[in-house]
Amino acid sequence: MTAVCGTQSLDNKCYLSYKNGICDPECDNEENLYDGFDCAADIRTPDPKEDENCHRNFANGVCDPECDDSSSAWDGGDCIDRPLTFADDVVVLTLARWYETSGKVIDVKALGRELSLLLRTIVRVMPNDWNGLYGGRLRTGGSEASWHRPDRRGYDSTRRVHLKIDNTMCRRRCFDSSLYAAKFLDLALKHDWQPGIPVSSIGVLGPTINRCSLENNTLLHIDLPISAPKADSNPNIYSYTYSNTGDKLMPPTWLLVLAAVGALLIIVLIVVIIVIIIRIRKLTREERHRAEVDSDRIRDKDGTRGTDV
Repeated sequence: MTAVCGTQSLDNKCYLSYKNGICDPECDNEENLYDGFDCAADIRTPDPKEDENCHRNFANGVCDPECDDSSSAWDGGDCIDRPLTFADDVVVLTLARWYETSGKVIDVKALGRELSLLLRTIVRVMPNDWNGLYGGRLRTGGSEASWHRPDRRGYDSTRRVHLKIDNTMCRRRCFDSSLYAAKFLDLALKHDWQPGIPVSSIGVLGPTINRCSLENNTLLHIDLPISAPKADSNPNIYSYTYSNTGDKLMPPTWLLVLAAVGALLIIVLIVVIIVIIIRIRKLTREERHRAEVDSDRIRDKDGTRGTDV
């Protein structure tokens, strides 16, 4: 059962008619989730070869013009040549508890593409170690897009995935509010949409003034700065910074346990080797001593025989 921060979606008539294939004009607005896009024109279906190519090149930092449309989620924003436009706040997906210790890795680009196609806008997945604590900044500027980094191949050992809605390429029926985007995702999951990861709840992170009630908030203790994002030399690059080095996630428990066991085995091996070396040296000394004693006895016998003669 999913829960959107501060909402009761089942009480809304338009939510009940969400994505039923029938256009309800009175529901065709953001508050009513654009009637599940029932009133929107169908997105062009690319041919299999084109879809495979665009899927492979999605958000790789290189513009592929043939993928720069809604049917291919605008190539993940690779072709954008103007400042980015984001919805307010951040959408948070909380995963099933077992997933954190499963060792599974989330394919960030595949997830971002699925979300982008569903919401008909660009959805950017935040870095794995980003959590907004201590006034962590969301900004434009930097050397490369946040999910183009070599270490952004996927999330691992985490329960929360942070999403930013990038409306730069969106023309109509855009989600300017992350809350409504979260509601849309909530209803999509209830209608058997499969994002490829086990989502247990959905929430929205925003400034303190927009906090949700404790019982409905996915991550009550995390806030975003109220100040607007800062522009840098290249306003199209989406990046992030930290204001506290303690923000980064700790290594997964299983990895720490494995490291501890490995260290213990190494110590035991070293101790065993030292004991073996000591025993060998001791045996060598004993053998040398016995050899000397035997040699002395032989000399004594030889000396005795000479005296008798």
